[in-house]
Amino acid sequence: MTKLRVHELAKKLGVDNKEMLNALAELGIKGKKHSSAVEPEIAEKAEKLLKKKPAPAAKAKKAEAKPEKKKV
Repeated sequence: MTKLRVHELAKKLGVDNKEMLNALAELGIKGKKHSSAVEPEIAEKAEKLLKKKPAPAAKAKKAEAKPEKKKV
């Protein structure tokens, strides 16, 4: 198999680049950037790691927390 770029893998899994880079760092793969390529074995490990984590609810809460602007 061919190597995958970090940003392509992140897009495939529906996460942002930062989350993918953090997952790679947890696996001991450091110094990668969003445009770096990873081996298919590493991509599988990162995918499994991200699937174990709960979906980030912070974005949903952030959107709800904004008060509506009142017209004066």
